[in-house]
Amino acid sequence: MKRNNILRWAIFFFIAFFLAASNLNDASVIQNDANVSQLVINNQVSWMTSFCSVLSVIFEPIYVIIFVLILSVILWIRQFRKEAVFLVFVSSCAGILIYLLKHLFVRIRPTMVFTSVGGYSFPSGHALIAVVLFGSLIYFSFRIKSISVKISLIVFSYLGILVLGLSRVYLNVHWFSDILGGFFLGATVLLVGIVMYKSNTFKQIIK
Repeated sequence: MKRNNILRWAIFFFIAFFLAASNLNDASVIQNDANVSQLVINNQVSWMTSFCSVLSVIFEPIYVIIFVLILSVILWIRQFRKEAVFLVFVSSCAGILIYLLKHLFVRIRPTMVFTSVGGYSFPSGHALIAVVLFGSLIYFSFRIKSISVKISLIVFSYLGILVLGLSRVYLNVHWFSDILGGFFLGATVLLVGIVMYKSNTFKQIIK
């Protein structure tokens, strides 16, 4: 996909995020969030709760930071330096935006049934970082020559984004609109990073 087309998609997802953020207090959004939350509470399954709880822990900020740092160092050592800088950039932007926006919107989380989580609700940090990390894997998987490996990685990544995002709703630590906001913003960050990657911005940084 050409750089200008990617930029257009980035703008599209940013507008989608803006609209989602602007309508958090809309009666229909509040009612829909409440309905989804109640549906989850009424259909809890113990094994699913355990699975979602494990995912939640794995993608806690501290573990994501460690993973990104280790992977970036490996990429740098193996001479994939543009990719290393790209990963650090999009991950750092995601982390900064999560912190700033949560404190900007100060949205209260649902009454948490399965687990206890601090902080504010919108946007979902787990959903955002899922799109950024798994989306990066999707983007770079297109370089892989093996069709079967490529398809497997793409399917795995899309499922990872979907499952991680919905797991936050299942645990009742986020409203459904929080997840959508995280997805939209994550796509924006990822696509802006790809635009910069394709324009050799990161290559100039490491020179």
